[in-house]
Amino acid sequence: MPHQQSVQLQVQTDSLFSRGLFQTLLSLGASFCG
Repeated sequence: MPHQQSVQLQVQTDSLFSRGLFQTLLSLGASFCG
């Protein structure tokens, strides 16, 4: 099922993106507090 595969790929990309966003926010907060 190609549709299911594309959905899985989308989920992987979303988790990667959110993780990068979280890391950026974390480093921003650290620079503000530090």
